[in-house]
Amino acid sequence: MKRPELVVLAILVVISLVVSAVWAHRWQAHVAQSEEMRALYAFGSGGDLDKVKRLSEYPSPEAIQWLEKLAQQRDATGDSRVAAITALGGKASLNRAVLSRLLRIDQPFVVRHAAAGVLEQRGCDDLCILTALYELNAIWKGQPAIEAAPSTKELERKYSVHPAPDLERRTLAELRDKTEQDYLKLLNAKACETRKALTKDYSAEPAFIEQVQSKVGPC
Repeated sequence: MKRPELVVLAILVVISLVVSAVWAHRWQAHVAQSEEMRALYAFGSGGDLDKVKRLSEYPSPEAIQWLEKLAQQRDATGDSRVAAITALGGKASLNRAVLSRLLRIDQPFVVRHAAAGVLEQRGCDDLCILTALYELNAIWKGQPAIEAAPSTKELERKYSVHPAPDLERRTLAELRDKTEQDYLKLLNAKACETRKALTKDYSAEPAFIEQVQSKVGPC
């Protein structure tokens, strides 16, 4: 092999080694960052709001995915889920489908209230409108939200420590009213879309259509 060819080969080998070293360094940094975000998620789900804040400060799609997971994690504390929802509301891109799922009455009040607040601020899309209508219809039909339907064991525990069923009923009624107000705010923000969805999806329920239309502004 001639000398020029050896020089070219040596240069190529050096370049290859440098590229491999840079790639390995970046991969190691990525793995370390991913592990840190996983740890922040784990501690954050247990109620450490500082960890949720730190997770929200990562400028990466993976951090947003962890925040979305935390917002939906039923075993996480309510404060942590709310913090994650609030953080998602401050991101440039917003997965409204995730927040729309959190509007359901099988979610704790603080979670659906926080999700409604973000959607009201950032805009309620078609799925958000359909979810708000569906859950509002369920409430008006008497279906209890999750906080109004505890297990018998939980009721016994509550009333053995706090025997105040009247206060409990008033509190639940207030939460129900606030939930209804949250849904109506979202629907009023998109009155035209709401009326179209009513006509399309609830034609067999004229009483529900009339009740919603009486609380939603004109198109």
